[in-house]
Amino acid sequence: MSLLCVDDCTSVLGAIPDNYHDICLGDVLRKWGFKQFIWVACDYQFTDILDAAEWQTARDNGKVGISPEGTLSFNAPTQDTFVIDGCGREKGSEAVIAIDYTTYQTKEDLSDYTYWKTIYRNSSAYKIIVVDCNGIFWLADSYIEALALGAPVTVLGESPGLDFSMTGIPNPQPGANPVYQVWSMQVQLKLTDVVCAGFLPGVLDALASTPASS
Repeated sequence: MSLLCVDDCTSVLGAIPDNYHDICLGDVLRKWGFKQFIWVACDYQFTDILDAAEWQTARDNGKVGISPEGTLSFNAPTQDTFVIDGCGREKGSEAVIAIDYTTYQTKEDLSDYTYWKTIYRNSSAYKIIVVDCNGIFWLADSYIEALALGAPVTVLGESPGLDFSMTGIPNPQPGANPVYQVWSMQVQLKLTDVVCAGFLPGVLDALASTPASS
């Protein structure tokens, strides 16, 4: 009896999706631009990520923080491949996206130095959510799936943030206009799949509001 092997072609997860662009409705274009991201403590469990008040409370309790406004520049993803059998079949490793961040924002009392030192020393205890200028949040897949079901949105034991590494220490340097200082750093996202995104109405406004302790 011969051994019959099947390849991955039989492992389709569902029907092939149809084209999402309706030519009769014209072009639907999305602007590109990123100026902020959100830090989330790895051990923080949301009751409902659609509840803007909960985000505000989490920020006041030191479990969530938003970056100063600046510029996020995305480098081209890098991904290695390796041969996994004698017939030359290749498989891709996880993709790495390096993001360069700069901000001109400082503080007169020099507390920006303390902010970046704290972020750097504790970055391994955080996850990151990237937010674009359209108000779109890059979130963990499990939360995107939960968002599709409607409120409340929680995933027990999981953070909505993405895993990242801080590969460039935050440091002050001259900006494009060398008269002014910028803070500069680099993070890397490690992805094993296409990144997913969703809307969280009111969250950015809640995080930008004055903290209760002020």
